[in-house]
Amino acid sequence: MNKGFSLIELMIVIMLIGIVAVIGMPRFLRSPRREAETFISHLNRLVSESVIEAQSRGEPLRIFFSITGKKVDMQTVSGKSLAKPLLIPESIEISDVGINGKSQFMSGSGEKDSVYFLINQEGISQEVRLVIIDHAVRRNNPRSGRYEFYLNPFTSVFRYH
Repeated sequence: MNKGFSLIELMIVIMLIGIVAVIGMPRFLRSPRREAETFISHLNRLVSESVIEAQSRGEPLRIFFSITGKKVDMQTVSGKSLAKPLLIPESIEISDVGINGKSQFMSGSGEKDSVYFLINQEGISQEVRLVIIDHAVRRNNPRSGRYEFYLNPFTSVFRYH
């Protein structure tokens, strides 16, 4: 009696390993979270903190986007910074910000270097549409990497649309 594996048994094992690899490898090869997802997650945290701060202070606050400075800041209405600003990753471009249905970048002349939206003392924000370009994604596929996020005024959470 020969001890060992037959050719058929070895082929079945190799085929099973191949099937598992084909199904499982894309999950391992995926890039880490897109910069856009990470940025929106951090932005949602900043907005949530701003809602709590506006309610506790009993006064409106603003979420200030410095487009040229590549940062987002929680500020008083007078412009005083209240927290460490959120840095916008280099690969992320803020393409447009719409507030209450009106584009802030398309109105007026020239490029905008800053824009902000308000959160009132009850914690309700303005309706905001944020359009961002993730250039890291766009390098791999020029037709992708553009995302629109909407801020629900009552939940103060940006959601992908």
